[in-house]
Amino acid sequence: MRRLIRWVANIYPRSWRERYGDEFAALLEDVRPSARTALNVFTGAIMMQIRTWGFGRMVAIAAVVGCAVFAAVFFLVPKPFRAEATLRLDSPQGLQKLDAVNKLAEQVESRRSLTGIITAEELYSSERKRQTLEDVIEKMRRDIRVSPVGGPLIAIKVAFADPDPHVAQRVTQRLISSFMAENVREPSGVNLQVLEPAALPTAPVVKARIIAPTAGILSGIVALGALLLWRRRQRA
Repeated sequence: MRRLIRWVANIYPRSWRERYGDEFAALLEDVRPSARTALNVFTGAIMMQIRTWGFGRMVAIAAVVGCAVFAAVFFLVPKPFRAEATLRLDSPQGLQKLDAVNKLAEQVESRRSLTGIITAEELYSSERKRQTLEDVIEKMRRDIRVSPVGGPLIAIKVAFADPDPHVAQRVTQRLISSFMAENVREPSGVNLQVLEPAALPTAPVVKARIIAPTAGILSGIVALGALLLWRRRQRA
């Protein structure tokens, strides 16, 4: 333990070691070293180093922190891919398309329908181990997007997001099939036609691509601010 503490003491600035090194070595011989002692020496060394840092070094340390956070977020946080498909709507009987689409979407996103897709695709395996089925279904609803296309409602886009682009494509195809099947089972007066089938997404959604650099920049700014504030208080 004494050897470790001597090594940690080398982190102190050179000026401190030249002035107090002999006294520190003598003191170390008189005490019973422990892990807590080593931690105290390390903490004191880091604080003493920060006091001697200039603004440039603080900026460099903050940049290192930001890069580390960027790398952690980029490699550890799942980046979802969103597959999209387009359904054309035709209402020869003049029925309200929006009401019809909403009713179909309710059926497609029902507990029965989504449970079948979750089971077939083995979705959310980790979440299913620690959450209830209702919570998992609610999460899937958040990953589904049904949005109108065009001024007058002439089509809808159906999308699903997942870290695996192939899963996102397959689930979107299943959702499209559910729309078609529900419209046959309970006719809504709206004819559905697949204009664009679900393609394999090649890039994560924009929000996922910007979250890592944003987290890195913010972490670097926070680290720099904390260092400057701490040094200012030490000098006050």
